[in-house]
Amino acid sequence: MPTDLETITTLSHAFGADDYVMGGGGNTSCKDDETLWIKPSGTTLSGLTPERFIAMDRRRLATLFTLETPADATAREALVKEVMAGAVRAETPGRASVEAPVHECFRARFVVHTHPTRVNGLVCALGGRETARRLFPDSLWMGYVDPGYTLSQRVREALARHRETHGGREPRLMWLENHGVFVAGDTDGEIRGTYAEVMGALQAEYRVAGIAETVPSGAAPSAEWVAAATELLRTELGDEARVVLAAPAVNAAAGPISPDHLVYAKSFSYEGVLAAAALRAFAARRGYWPRVVAAPEGLLACGATPSVAARALEFAQDAARIRHLARA
Repeated sequence: MPTDLETITTLSHAFGADDYVMGGGGNTSCKDDETLWIKPSGTTLSGLTPERFIAMDRRRLATLFTLETPADATAREALVKEVMAGAVRAETPGRASVEAPVHECFRARFVVHTHPTRVNGLVCALGGRETARRLFPDSLWMGYVDPGYTLSQRVREALARHRETHGGREPRLMWLENHGVFVAGDTDGEIRGTYAEVMGALQAEYRVAGIAETVPSGAAPSAEWVAAATELLRTELGDEARVVLAAPAVNAAAGPISPDHLVYAKSFSYEGVLAAAALRAFAARRGYWPRVVAAPEGLLACGATPSVAARALEFAQDAARIRHLARA
């Protein structure tokens, strides 16, 4: 019989696939009465082994919920990081996922948090809360809160209210607006079963709404346009456009979709005909150069390294899919 760490590792690999997360997104955990084992920060779900999970003292971690925290956000987050670091057991040194306090809020043995495109089409949509309630009446919907300490406090309060109104039962499914989903359960089968229900129900919902899960795109941009655009971007952005990747044009998202999209593709993409003056105006308004350019001729992603540019392109295309699905 597998240990809990072996089970959560297997679940991490299953839900670390492209259908559920991108890059280093998502996090997983298991717990007993004394210890929470959580995915380390900066790692991928698919690359986890039982030995790589961070073991945290649950009693020390739970002191986060009774702390008197500073009003200043920077000071508050510094204190939270200090408490979290102090909760890490010596046998598993490392930095725990920022979502560890959210995992601690659940009583369930296993918790798997992911960001499937199919799910984000719902949680990023107007009316998403109502649709989620119709499809999964016993699920919990959380309005948008930045990841971290404040989110864990809101989740803790919401879970307590849910238990009070549901005979002490916890939701197996929690939606995070503009973010993703948490699935909780006491067995491998419960986790897999809930995810299968979610993905199947949303697939059917998009089908009924007549929304294809592939995004319409234009033809591949011409080599001449890509060359001219690359030269312009390198001139204006310098090292930030050392690598420029091109793809067919898509209906890109107008603004930030989720925390991961913000990290890898920045909050806003440049939209429109590419011109030096317009790029400078974008930088003046936003305070940064764009990492993604959504032009009529094609989609461009920039980066100082090939991996940065590739990740930006991947998230820009995913944001276009989410925007497309949110129409349902």
